[in-house]
Amino acid sequence: MDSSNRAADYNDLITSSSWKDTLQDLNDYIVDNLARAGEPAVINGNLFYKHLERDFHNLPLNTEFESKRRNFFELARRSTCLFEIGVNAGHSMLLALMANPELKCVGLDVCERLNQRWARVDIYVPAAFNWLRYKFGDRVELIKGNSLIETPRFQLENPDATVDFLHLDGSKDTHLREAIAIGGLMPTDGFVVHDDFQMRNVRVADRQLRRINFSKPLDYQSNGLVECDFHIIRAKV
Repeated sequence: MDSSNRAADYNDLITSSSWKDTLQDLNDYIVDNLARAGEPAVINGNLFYKHLERDFHNLPLNTEFESKRRNFFELARRSTCLFEIGVNAGHSMLLALMANPELKCVGLDVCERLNQRWARVDIYVPAAFNWLRYKFGDRVELIKGNSLIETPRFQLENPDATVDFLHLDGSKDTHLREAIAIGGLMPTDGFVVHDDFQMRNVRVADRQLRRINFSKPLDYQSNGLVECDFHIIRAKV
């Protein structure tokens, strides 16, 4: 890929007017859809904002997750196709798409409020889907449904696809099954990212995947990455 088409580095991207305008456009669209349903400007936590922060769109990016964002940017630059389970409000996918204009993304989300303590994901996630399709066209494919059904279906229906960047950020107790379901499309040394690594279920899934020789430790330094408490990055075996 022609590296001249990409942002020079993470700082260049997030300080650019293009980034700021595009992020604001996504946030405004989400907030507008929530407001029309009589709901406050609140979303579940993600790469950019803390969980259930009111009026998130008026707040600066969460500094605690700066390392996660930088890593996500670098992984996107080094990849050709991101498969993301847990699109949420679309912010991590936006970062990946703008980090690498040649990247393609497949996003999967149940789009249902399975926990009443969550924000209104049933409203804003479909809105984020619509916005991403409008903004990035055929660079994105978005799937609504249960990851344990839709992930193996995607592999069966797309046997020639290549997924070299897997982001597991949906349910915290399904990472093992999701990774195995899409693993047939992943090349050796493709990136496997477990979000919320501070949670026990996620750590157990990572350990199990390494035990069955699905994934292995990754050399962070040689890939331009930094250690982070909130996610772990592995390489596909």
